Amino acid sequence: MNGKIERWHKSLKTECVRRQTPLTLDDARRAVGGFVTHYNTARLHSAIGYVTPRDKLEGRAETIHAERDRKLAAARESRRQRRQAARASCVSEPGSIQTFGPESPCSSVAATTPHPVLGDVEATGRKGRPSVVPDPRPSTPAGGNDENRKSRHARDGESLNTMDGLSNSR
Repeated sequence: MNGKIERWHKSLKTECVRRQTPLTLDDARRAVGGFVTHYNTARLHSAIGYVTPRDKLEGRAETIHAERDRKLAAARESRRQRRQAARASCVSEPGSIQTFGPESPCSSVAATTPHPVLGDVEATGRKGRPSVVPDPRPSTPAGGNDENRKSRHARDGESLNTMDGLSNSR
């Protein structure tokens, strides 16, 4: 219970008192009263399923959740139908270049049709570059040979005679 009270006080301070900075006791009472009304009747609360406390207390939460679920299902069905219609339009003209991109309804057509600028995207990888880029560095070991390492350390003023291999002359 203490955590809920502390959360209430944090919300009251951050969303009401610090935003309005009441100058008199009457201003403070008006501001807090308005915030309490908003908090209970308009503000959605995540802990109770994104409904207002008034809706929860009056038993409307289940109706609100059912309506949201219905709207979500309708939106999903609408998107599914639009995607199907877009896919059907992609195959209506074989050989034509369609919109490219992973979200494109014509992505399966785009994968088999060469891009006018990038060329054969499937063979070259992303943005027309080859899928495997050769390494421009020589194939010598990372530190080079032992002679190169000694001369490099001597050139940098390092001592190679330390017990732990760390330089102490810098």
